Amino acid sequence: MDVKRTRVANMLLLAEEAGSLSALAEKMNSTPNYLYQLKSTVGKRGMGDKTARKMEAAMGKPHGWLDVPQSNAQSCKPETQPHSHEPSEHQLILESIDVETLRQAIEDTEAVTAGGDLTPVQKAKIIANMYLKKFQSQES
Repeated sequence: MDVKRTRVANMLLLAEEAGSLSALAEKMNSTPNYLYQLKSTVGKRGMGDKTARKMEAAMGKPHGWLDVPQSNAQSCKPETQPHSHEPSEHQLILESIDVETLRQAIEDTEAVTAGGDLTPVQKAKIIANMYLKKFQSQES
């Protein structure tokens, strides 16, 4: 994965941690429109170094954090994670996700829904269901 795509993927993790892209924009004294623009132009314009460092600082991440692929488990601050000895089903599914499997699921979803008018949310639900089925079949 190139740095442009990695930064956008990690920006989405930070947005989740902040509560939304709008909340992330507010924390870094930017506009939500700018972050949505970065999100929608993956591979084209890309996020510059200045913006990446500003975002990291606003969210308390170390210099260069956005440039390295992160997992969902690493994105959450320790104090925001539940103090449970038993991981939830969602945590187990998220931990089982690897980038290559996710890429394949996205490609499969695009192939299956080609020509359809599905929203990104509907496509995400299809991918999530694919992972859930995979996870449940591994448990059996």
